[in-house]
Amino acid sequence: MARHRADDIPIGAVVIEAWSDEQGFSTFNDAQFVPHLDGAPHQASDFTYPPDAHWPDPAGMVRRLHEAGIHVVLWTIPLQADEPEFGPEPHADARLMAERGFAVREDDGSPYRNRGWWFPQALMPDFTDPDARQWWLDKRRWLVRDLGIDGFKTDGGEHAWGANLRYADGSRGDEGNNRYPVHYAEAFGDLLRSEGRAPVTFSRAGYTGSQAHGLIWPGDENSTWEAFRHSLNAGITASACGVVY
Repeated sequence: MARHRADDIPIGAVVIEAWSDEQGFSTFNDAQFVPHLDGAPHQASDFTYPPDAHWPDPAGMVRRLHEAGIHVVLWTIPLQADEPEFGPEPHADARLMAERGFAVREDDGSPYRNRGWWFPQALMPDFTDPDARQWWLDKRRWLVRDLGIDGFKTDGGEHAWGANLRYADGSRGDEGNNRYPVHYAEAFGDLLRSEGRAPVTFSRAGYTGSQAHGLIWPGDENSTWEAFRHSLNAGITASACGVVY
């Protein structure tokens, strides 16, 4: 950011991707804290950061960026890891999601586990369940309320695979899977709005209704002319569907 300023390149926002522990996408990598095994949300004062951590001072970093007129956006995906090596809190959160029915479910009522290659076996929060939605957002609220995060890159959203999945609103996978990224972006927009911020999200997955929620980008592309053509085609198609940004 300092180099951009030195070269007189205006920057309005920075997206930080590798910030989190990538277990529940609610805690900075290398943060030290007492785990909440009851699913309760954290606040900034719960965390300390070693001087040699990847992120030794998240609050100071965000403050300095804001002072330079730069908004801060954090990457997130709607998955909860459930592997013992990730530590006690992610495992406890996954167990809570299963016990309270906060996760998207299989046809037999058991929690759905991501079938994709990206974060396999992770649980997916069911954003059609008001209680699950509130719990998931409250776990991340400290990022907005305490740190002043300005938006979220609402990545992922295409992890629901299976026509027989079940959602809390009564829909099944064949009718609810495509709507998942719409509910996801809407939820994070509502989190930001509830803390007095603009509902800035940007997603790569979407469906009918995504027009009302944040920005869309055409996915990860190679730095080639052919890939650039794909992005142009995606933008033209999105505009025809009413996607403004």
